[in-house]
Parts: sequence; structure tokens; C-alpha cells
Amino acid sequence: MLFILAIALFGLLVATSLRIHGLLGNELESFIYTKHWLDPTFIRNDWRLDQSPGPRVPFMAVLTPLLMFLRVEQAVIVGMLLGFALVSIAAALFFLRIRLSLIEGVVVVAAHLALGQSLAADEWLFGPFESKVVAYVCVLTALSTGSTMLVGAGALLGFATTMHPLVGGWSTLFFAAAAWGTQVGTASQRWRAIAAWLLFASPGIVATLISFEGTATALGDGITPEWIYVRFRDAHHLDAVYFLSSMVKRSRVGLAILGALFCFALPRFVNRGDPLLLIGRFFQAAMVPFVAGVVLSFVPGAELFLQLYPFRVADGLGILLLLSMALALTKAHLQSRKSRIVFRLIVVAVGLAVAVTLPDPPRHGETPPPGFNEIARWVKAHTPPDEPVLVSPRMTFAGYWLERPVVVLFKFPPHRGRAVSEWYERIIDFCGGARPNQRSSDASREVHERFMSMSAQAYQLLGTKYGARYLVRPERPDLPFAVAHTSAGWAVYHLDGS
Repeated sequence: MLFILAIALFGLLVATSLRIHGLLGNELESFIYTKHWLDPTFIRNDWRLDQSPGPRVPFMAVLTPLLMFLRVEQAVIVGMLLGFALVSIAAALFFLRIRLSLIEGVVVVAAHLALGQSLAADEWLFGPFESKVVAYVCVLTALSTGSTMLVGAGALLGFATTMHPLVGGWSTLFFAAAAWGTQVGTASQRWRAIAAWLLFASPGIVATLISFEGTATALGDGITPEWIYVRFRDAHHLDAVYFLSSMVKRSRVGLAILGALFCFALPRFVNRGDPLLLIGRFFQAAMVPFVAGVVLSFVPGAELFLQLYPFRVADGLGILLLLSMALALTKAHLQSRKSRIVFRLIVVAVGLAVAVTLPDPPRHGETPPPGFNEIARWVKAHTPPDEPVLVSPRMTFAGYWLERPVVVLFKFPPHRGRAVSEWYERIIDFCGGARPNQRSSDASREVHERFMSMSAQAYQLLGTKYGARYLVRPERPDLPFAVAHTSAGWAVYHLDGS
């Protein structure tokens, strides 16, 4: 119990340190979507929020109790602390199961954080509270208990699938392959595990099936909804051509592949039934679609597969699993008392070195700049609550702080089908009618810069097309519009006045 509390405290301390700079984009999306779902008058008439939540519904049900009693910013803090506590407890149970000590577990978590939590695609385990956090907690706990409690592991993986179909779905496939490869459980236990999975996964399966919609036709030049989602918007997660540009990331992927190959030799080092064998086989299975995704990223038309996010589980759990297995195997094979003492000294030294190098996680412009709060108060007091306001698509925080619908945000595209194409067309409109030359966050900056440099006529055309009479942006003396309100360099322009 002391071990679990210590790991949880470590997670809570890290969580508190991450709260300094305000809300993250993923938090904004999850919590605001749920708030709008509960109260349709909250930011009503918003194009993005008015769309069906689809597979989000189960996690939105989890957030509902928080948002019924707390403001969004309060609920976000409670949610993140809850998420860190759950992940920390799951990690503690995991470390206990593979016989790591308190200090060793803390060092693994610290190293996992210091290495960015990701092999390459910027996935994370410790971070904002959202559906994948709950799913990863279930997966990690299933790995801890799967070799002795197969039915419980099936239920956990089913709930993970309900919370996040991709994390839970991929993890279920990998766990099934690992359990089959290590001969975990009897035939009867396996069937009961499948039944438990179906029971707990059914809400997520139903929500996902209901959310399917027809795919839109191509927009020209080979631009399809899949291309928009994979190569343009989420290139930082889904396109290995993009995210493997760093030598560090390529090195991590290479080491992970070597680690997966080493897992073939695990039976030589551990006994049958040892949880490390199941964990190793799970990691091997997770690396198969990861490597396939990397290869297919260079093949035209591979978006249909890449949109299923084959990188996710290996990327999000890979570093943690590899570090844990390496430490546990090393510890298990130390024979002499002297070697154990040296090992512990090395672990402590590494832990201290990692602690002083933990990076400050990057934020993405979600926190309103000075003066924007005053602008938001004026907008809420003097504009119709259901009328869109023109803002830069990069200003993720705008809709929430203004409590007004915005036309489009780069951070929050729809998931699939016709709505993705409409999102792309709106982005093009806010980019001055031209397709951005960059992708991912670079494209977001490019769209922002082009929007900020638009002519007065272009702003008026946007306002007419999307029913917006007000423009919120930093002051620009050459704009001929009437200034409705200013604060600390920010201005509300009335597009109908001059």
C-alpha cells in the first residue's frame, strides 16, 4: 500500500507542476464538448460542437458528474489530478507485479517522462485527462493481472475499448496474441474472458457503429477526408514521413524494434507464467502494426490504414514497458550482494539525473493572452449568444473564453467523412483561399499568419459567408472597421461599421 501511495503522490506532484500554464487543447475539446452536450445553450450554434459526439459518449458520461457541479476550469484540474492518480496507481500495481521496488518504479516513471513518453509519434500516458488515459490505465492493469486473472483482464480491455475504441481495440488484439503465444489460461477461461470483453466493450462498439458516416468525395488533387486527417491535420501522429524527421525519434524506434526482437528470447530468462513473458509478447505484437505503419507511410494511398492509428499503443506504452522489463530482468539475474548494491546505486543515480532534466511540457497557445479576458467579457455582454465570431483558427481557447461559436479551429477537426471535408474548406477560407504549404502545427501557424494579414474586404467576405458581424484579433491600424472595444492590444471590430 505504501508503494502505491508513493507512486500516486509522485504522479500528483507532476500533475500539479503541469497545471501552471492553463488548459491544454485536448482538455478543452473533451470538457467543452461534454458541457455543450449537457447544456446545448452553452456556446450554442457552434458548427463543431453541434455535431454528434459519436464514440465520445461513454467518456462524456464519465465527465458528466464533474461538470454538473464544477466550472470547466475547475473540472479540468480535478480531472487531471484524477487521471494522474489512476495512471500512478496502475503503474504501481504493474511494478509490484514485476517485482520492482518503490525507488525503481519511480525511476522508470521519471525516465518515461524525461524521454517524452513516446517512441516517435508524440503519444502520452501522463497528461491531460481524456478517454485514452482511462483506456491506458485499463490496459496497464490488464497486463499486470492477465497471467493470473484472465477474465478480469478481458473485462478491463473491454472497458478500455468503450472508453477509447482505438487504444482498447488495438490493445485487445495485442493481448489476445500475447495470451495465445504464452498459453495463458485454460480454454474455459479464454471463452469467459471473451464474454467479459464483449460485455464491457459493447457500449463503445455501439457508439462507434452509430457514429459511422459516408465518406465524402475527393476535393481535387487527391485530397480526400483520409488525406486531410492523416497527412494534413494529424501528420504529427499518423504520418511517419513527418514525425520521423528527428534522428532521436528514429533512434528510439530502432531500439524499440531491437527490444521487440529480443523478446523472442524471453523464455530463456523467465519461467512460464511470469508476467514479463506476457508483457514482452504484448509489446512484440504492438510493434507489428507500428512498423507496418512506418513502412506504409511512404506508400501513396496508405491513409486508409494509417487513420486507424497503428502507432498508438506501442508509441504510448513502449518506453514504459521496455524500461520496466529491462530493469526487472537485470534485477532478477543479479547473483551477488555486491552487484545488487551497485545496481541500486546506479538506479538512484539515474533517478536523480532524470529528475533534474525533466522537461517542461510544451503548451500550444490555449491560454488567453493578457487583455483577452476583458475582450471576452465585452463580447459576452454585447453580442448575441448564438452569433459566430471571427477569430484565428489557431486560437484554440477562443470559443470557450468568448462563449460564442467560432467558425473553425485547426486543433479540433471532426473525425471522419463529409464533416472533415467541410472543416478543410473552412480552413482554406481562413487561409485566404489558398492551401497551406505546411502540415500539422506548422500549417496551423501558417493559417494564423495568413488570417492575420487578410485585407478588410476578405474579412467582410468571411463574415458574410459565415454570419459573423464581429472580428476578434490584435489591433491593426489599417483596418477601416469600427472598433467596438479594445484591451491590452486586442480589439473587437464591427464588420458592418466603418
